[in-house]
Amino acid sequence: MKRFTLLALLVASACGDSDEGSGLAAELAVVPGLDVLAADTWSDGRTRVIADFEQPVDHDDPSSPTFRQRLIIFHHDAAAPTVMSTQGYDIGLGLGTTEPTAILVANEVQVEHRFFGSSVPEPADWSKVTISQAAGDHHAVVAALSVYYSGPWVSTGASKGGVAALAHRRFYPDDVAGTVAYVAPFSVGLADPRYSSYVQDLGASSCGAALRDFQEDVLTEPRRGELVASLDETMNQRGFGTSTLGADRILELTTVETAFTFWQYGGVDDCRLIPDVADDSDNEVLAFIDATNRFALWSDEGIEADQGYWLAVVGEQGYPAVPKGHLGGLLRHDDQPTPLQMITATSSPPAYDPAPMQDVADWVATQASNVVLVYGARDPWTAGAFTVSGINDTSSHLVAGGNHLARLQSLPQSERDAVIDRLRAWVAR
Repeated sequence: MKRFTLLALLVASACGDSDEGSGLAAELAVVPGLDVLAADTWSDGRTRVIADFEQPVDHDDPSSPTFRQRLIIFHHDAAAPTVMSTQGYDIGLGLGTTEPTAILVANEVQVEHRFFGSSVPEPADWSKVTISQAAGDHHAVVAALSVYYSGPWVSTGASKGGVAALAHRRFYPDDVAGTVAYVAPFSVGLADPRYSSYVQDLGASSCGAALRDFQEDVLTEPRRGELVASLDETMNQRGFGTSTLGADRILELTTVETAFTFWQYGGVDDCRLIPDVADDSDNEVLAFIDATNRFALWSDEGIEADQGYWLAVVGEQGYPAVPKGHLGGLLRHDDQPTPLQMITATSSPPAYDPAPMQDVADWVATQASNVVLVYGARDPWTAGAFTVSGINDTSSHLVAGGNHLARLQSLPQSERDAVIDRLRAWVAR
């Protein structure tokens, strides 16, 4: 599974409670539906506030039940610009502020995605895990917090969070002055073949051959059986269950996706880390797969925590195909697309509907304004890059050698400076 990573610049660590944090928490009481849980000061001078915000489960139904959506607010100045960071997943308390916030010397509001982390209704209506409902969440956050943060707003997000930022703009184009979306994928179907071709091109090297050999060796008996036994024992020792998929299927799925995730977060300098399956120990082989594809995410607990992701993928957002023709008869669990294997929250998964994402992609390509897209040339997700018209102050930028952590600061200086000037112009008054 390609678990998305938030693109964030870690700027500081929490320093504890403060009088300033308590004062800000009291001031934020003017925001309807906001419940401040804690406040502290970070070493960069911003005050961090952890809060819950009341949201309807269904933005289209006035009588809908509500749930509490987790926000983290990094406060600088109520009159300064504010960046809304759409997380796409659960929110991390250890994360600092994002690149646009540093550029604009702004406040930042991080929004945990609906039905992730602590932002899950009880009971959860999984049919409401849609891009339009999430856009309604983000619209409500901007509308409510604009009561206090009076400056211009900009949105940003990475990967699935970048998709959320673009979808929010599609439904509510005037909420923010502009959007910076990092490595945001537009996937089609539950096995989009564009990604497989992209990974094959990335692997057209000795490194790619080594990855393919590694996959074949892992999935060939008797080594496969030995690795399955070690994986099952290791998962149990770590407190992770394997009953949903079974250790053999977990090993197969993670191994098949290893080439994709290797390039997603790594690069050619990491080729030396590929183990020799014949000579290296179980621990060394499994550690390499775990480093690229995190076994915990395929455990019973990981699958359960990510039901919002898998249902969003199956229902609307699609999923990549990965190269596996070279694995021939070694695959035992290739009976259905990966996302469908992961859904446990409902006995009736939604039918895949390409229309919502196509609608967002069409809007981005033809009607969007003040949008910057950033991709990494060595990131497989770039195969699904959104396109922009290049007019209405829109642009797309490719970081040479960049992976899924691509950001503006890695662009050539003249290109980076031009984008920064545009961002500052968005919020100039």
